[in-house]
Amino acid sequence: MRIELSQFVAVLGAASIPSVATAQTSAVDSEIVADQAEQPGFLNEIVVTARRTAEPIQTTPVAVTALDNEALQQQQIQTIADLTRTTPNLNISTGGPGPSSVVIVAIRGQSQGQPSTSADPSVATYIDGVYYARPTGGDLDLFDVAQAEILRGPQGTLFGRNTTGGAINIVTNDPVGYFEGTVRAGYGNLDSHRLEAMVNIPLKGDELAVRFVGRYLDNDGYGRFVNVGGRSSGDIESSYFARAKVKWAPMSLPLTLVVAADYSRFRSSGQPTTLLGINEDLDLGGGFSPGVALGLAGIDPADFISTEQNFRQSFGYNDTGFGLDIPYDDNDVKGISANLTVDLGGVEVKSITAYRENFTQNVLDLDSLPVNLVSFYSLYDQRQFSQELQLSGSTGKLDWIGGAIYFEESSTEFANSKSFGFLDPTAPPGRGTSGDTDNRSIGVFGQLNYNFTDRLRATAGLRYTWDRRSIVRHPLLNIQTGACAIPAADRDVPGGPCDQTQSADFDYPAWVFSLDYEVANDLFVYAKTSGAAMAGGWNLRGNFAPFFSPEKVRDVEVGFKADLLDGRLRTNVAAFHMWQNGAQRVVARFDPVFQSSTQYVVNAGKSRLYGLEFEGTLVPWEGMTIEGDFAYLNASYVDGSFLEDQIIANTGPVPAGCVAGTPGNIVCTADRSGEDIPYAPKYNWSIGATQEVPTSFGSLSFHADYSYVSSKAIYSATAADQQPQAIKDQYARATELGRIEGYGLLNGVIKASIGENVELSVWGRNLTDKDYVSNVGNYYLAFGPVIGVTAPPRTYGATFAVSW
Repeated sequence: MRIELSQFVAVLGAASIPSVATAQTSAVDSEIVADQAEQPGFLNEIVVTARRTAEPIQTTPVAVTALDNEALQQQQIQTIADLTRTTPNLNISTGGPGPSSVVIVAIRGQSQGQPSTSADPSVATYIDGVYYARPTGGDLDLFDVAQAEILRGPQGTLFGRNTTGGAINIVTNDPVGYFEGTVRAGYGNLDSHRLEAMVNIPLKGDELAVRFVGRYLDNDGYGRFVNVGGRSSGDIESSYFARAKVKWAPMSLPLTLVVAADYSRFRSSGQPTTLLGINEDLDLGGGFSPGVALGLAGIDPADFISTEQNFRQSFGYNDTGFGLDIPYDDNDVKGISANLTVDLGGVEVKSITAYRENFTQNVLDLDSLPVNLVSFYSLYDQRQFSQELQLSGSTGKLDWIGGAIYFEESSTEFANSKSFGFLDPTAPPGRGTSGDTDNRSIGVFGQLNYNFTDRLRATAGLRYTWDRRSIVRHPLLNIQTGACAIPAADRDVPGGPCDQTQSADFDYPAWVFSLDYEVANDLFVYAKTSGAAMAGGWNLRGNFAPFFSPEKVRDVEVGFKADLLDGRLRTNVAAFHMWQNGAQRVVARFDPVFQSSTQYVVNAGKSRLYGLEFEGTLVPWEGMTIEGDFAYLNASYVDGSFLEDQIIANTGPVPAGCVAGTPGNIVCTADRSGEDIPYAPKYNWSIGATQEVPTSFGSLSFHADYSYVSSKAIYSATAADQQPQAIKDQYARATELGRIEGYGLLNGVIKASIGENVELSVWGRNLTDKDYVSNVGNYYLAFGPVIGVTAPPRTYGATFAVSW
């Protein structure tokens, strides 16, 4: 029976070879690496820490992709954003209506598109066990990484935050007990420079060692700000990253202590954008529209809509007269952590203590037109502290882990905008929304693995979380005079300072239950169900603070993992179904008080998501590795669950299904449940191949990979049935422009290894020179324009590396 089943799975796996992908990965640390089997021409064992303990990926009942340092370099994965090309149902969008360092991460359609500290991301990022809370500094460097793991599905029980979509778990290299180092220098088109260095120094063999890592890069831009003196966009003026680690593992004590500190600094001349479209007929009140405004300025927007010729040109940054005419992006991130592991004989105790800071500021023009419609400056200043304690051990057939975590963060946010300033030179020089947040989270967790037999195992886990969210808002209609946008009666002190405090407490469980069975030595099957939640809170932006409730997700997942054809074929398959209640989504609106665009989080009803994922690796002959992945995702709102009240100007009878509002207005309900869920493409897949060729001087390797993502909605809108047809047409056009069309990217590397210590490689990214946008800022129904963040064109270059 087992032979027949294995043969059946082999046929299924072979059929999926063109769309499978899991990189060959090494273990998390040197001890695990030493234990891995290494058979030339065959697939090595991959060890992951997806469940906070080291275990082979092929017997881990979790959908997880893992890539070691070699795989990351081979596929040119340099930052978190690059991981989107490696994993089924992982989609990462960069930039948008915020700093270029922002990354919006979605797994299986679970995403949170708001960079504010008042809302949590759906997908959490962990570096060496430390939770990185904010996406404003989320495009993290992946130099000198031991392993990158992408966990798909709710991860509420073992990781520090109740993330509903999944987790990115990065493990960097620890110091080792021998002297080693690497220096790598690269140069490419766009006058790009990249310099990386690592040195590991054993101070007392394996007992005490230090490791230093540094990286610098810069490049010219691939776009132009036409009206800012032809200044480049999409460049990196300078980017620094440094990390130091100290590892102490005394022979006389059963403990290991790793202390790490890191710092990164990013400077850019501004985010590259292009104008995708504009709603000239949008009613901004009193018969005023963007078309009227542009007509007064003598501007025909058709001259500036994105084309093949001007795709990487922005015509914005004009006439604000308030320091918003020069684009730029700055980001500084730093932190320190201590990981302590103590072996008490049968019980292991682990403590993870960390403190981090993230400072980001930028200037961005939201219309890409040669006249000021809306430009803004934003600032995010965030600080966080976390302390996690874990205890784990085994008792007979029972493996267990438990612990607690404390997390707190405080931040200041500020946004200053200037809108339609060219129409009235005497208008206030700027309007500002600002606020302070204080978030706290406490969680306790436990998870049990019970081995009924050598092949059958059950897992049960539970976490309970208590969250507190507090904000203090300080919105100003005029930042020079201090004119407050909060009515005097609604302030903390009536008529006093421009402060309004809101706070709320939330508590909820997260859980997981699974059964797994090792059918044969090369075939593993599992079934699991889990649930998690994200905190609610208030929005900071705009002149109001709409409250949003917690989002809750539960899922079921089944899968199998197989190593077949004598270890030459690895095929992993997962199928899932997810239920999401209170989905947190970002909407863009025109704020009539501030006369400016704003965006904020709302609860968008219920959604249902299901899909299928394939991953696999094939070694057809010695030296050749083929890898790929494929994902299908069906994501939709539950009928009638996502409703929105819309104001319609009407002086006649109130239509059926509407109610009277303010004089001259009625309020009608739009059913938005037919819209596409944002950041949830139906398909994504990739395929790659590497051929190793031995030579008299060392070896040559040839690698190419191609990744494709189908079209995905970034923004959608639906008009109420009672809206005039002209308004319905505007909503439909906003939805059309809020979608990124599908695209594919081809990358490649040729590497020559000379002896054991010298490497020379020639590389290329986006080799077909595909024009595409990485994100969309859609203000079609807010104040008119829709802009896209243009992604890099073809880049290529060479890298030389020496190691010892």
